[in-house]
Amino acid sequence: MGFILRNKKYRLKKADYTEEMESYTNPGRGWYHIYTFVLGETTEDELLYLPFEKNEHIALVLINIGRYGRTEIDKEGLFFAERILSTFMKAGKEVILRILYDNEGKGMEKEPSLFSVIVRHMEQLGAVVEKYKANILMTQGLFVGSWGEMHSSKFLSKKHLRELSDTWKAATGQIPMAFRRPVQCRQVQKESVCEIGIFDDAIFASESHLGTFGEQPKSSAGQEQPWCMEEEMAYIRQAAGKVPCGGEAVAGEREFSPEETLQVLRDMNISYLNSVYDERILSRWKEQRWQGVSLYDYIGSHMGYRFVVRDAVLAGRKEKYLRLILENTGFACMCDKADIRLIIETDGKRKIIPVFYDIRALKPEEKAEIKIEFLEATEKESRLYLEIIRCRDKKSIRFANRSAEEQMLLGELE
Repeated sequence: MGFILRNKKYRLKKADYTEEMESYTNPGRGWYHIYTFVLGETTEDELLYLPFEKNEHIALVLINIGRYGRTEIDKEGLFFAERILSTFMKAGKEVILRILYDNEGKGMEKEPSLFSVIVRHMEQLGAVVEKYKANILMTQGLFVGSWGEMHSSKFLSKKHLRELSDTWKAATGQIPMAFRRPVQCRQVQKESVCEIGIFDDAIFASESHLGTFGEQPKSSAGQEQPWCMEEEMAYIRQAAGKVPCGGEAVAGEREFSPEETLQVLRDMNISYLNSVYDERILSRWKEQRWQGVSLYDYIGSHMGYRFVVRDAVLAGRKEKYLRLILENTGFACMCDKADIRLIIETDGKRKIIPVFYDIRALKPEEKAEIKIEFLEATEKESRLYLEIIRCRDKKSIRFANRSAEEQMLLGELE
């Protein structure tokens, strides 16, 4: 298709827009490992030799503060908590942070007897965590319960949850939060719109995901009781554009087909999953095939957002613009604000044109048509590139096209 600029006629020789099924690493999404630390017991040497997974961008960091159940956290404990977060930042890992009193399933026994102690711990650790908020994807839970999962605790009333949530939010500078069950989000938030993510550590384990969902419809249960799975998932999707949802896949009595598995992950807008647990279901995924790759690899490459350039066309004689078709083939939206830029490269020199489109609005399995106006033309051949840069840390977002690297080659302007 021709394109007239300054009385010259141009055409775009397109690059390869084929979608590549190969798994790739992007911030805020993907497989994760769990790294557990106990304040007062974990040594500096253990911190120096952590077995980081080079193909995983995110890490679930559990910090156990159980030994401080009756006291404030001392200077040594606070210093070591900061050392933990600093280590992951230097390693280039984005942290999902869960602070807890128990990692043995003994929440009632291990958490403090006094509610005021938990509040004080939040104030102390919040000051440390806030320093690293640019490197923290979200925090999970509110310290209480077995494994920090907000069950088996003395402090799960609406009053307690609201106070803990308000305290932690104020102490950490508004870092996104995720709770174990959707009903807990409703108990904390005064509004009906959900802005807290969900970490579901029992995906596929049972019909209710071991209590993540209830059985009654919303009309019968009311706002402060669990709803049936279908209505809870609709509720979760409200938060999925603001806070990534994820957790652990756990094998239950029923085996899911590849189609059923993918449908559940899409319905839940899953952005991250444990790459180690549950080995029973992960092994099954590695044996199953889907679109020419293992189901495990397909899931790995489609968790979270996944942007594919479908087409780029020069159009208009008066408007003079590039019409770009962009699709999100992932399970979820991108939750972070990002800048999109068109780059025109001529004789080694680059001109950058900002693209005015909020990439967070591109929902899973949807396409967007984006118009990019050219401000001026060149009389020499040029290459066109597209790039997405996450605003908070300037990290590049890789497209899922075959010809993409940190930037996506759209083609040559001749």
